[in-house]
Amino acid sequence: MKPVQRYSDFDFPAEILWRWLSDVSNWGLLSDAFVGKKGRFNYRLAQGAHLPPGVAPSGPGNKVLALGKSGETVMELDIAAWEPPHKLALQSEQKGFWGFKTVFTMEIQKLITGSTRVYFELKL
Repeated sequence: MKPVQRYSDFDFPAEILWRWLSDVSNWGLLSDAFVGKKGRFNYRLAQGAHLPPGVAPSGPGNKVLALGKSGETVMELDIAAWEPPHKLALQSEQKGFWGFKTVFTMEIQKLITGSTRVYFELKL
């Protein structure tokens, strides 16, 4: 798997940034920044999934859907890591000729300045 890595600094404490990151509806802005194209994807929890604060969601019901511009599901992502307020990871895998495996990780680091750095890594 080849990693693509980026990071961004934010003038917010890690806890506030985590609250923002834990809202799946904000992830479209993150992928816009990562991919460099606005409005490419929106995200929502799959029906019946939940992201309880401080609890690692696991199991087949905790999926996030990546939606294309017309609202079609482009990819289903499993929540692979949920470690407030430090780490969030998603993964998706499809078998077959057009198969792929993707892992997207966000790690939050507090800086001495009071700002927060978020590392983004995408492995394909």
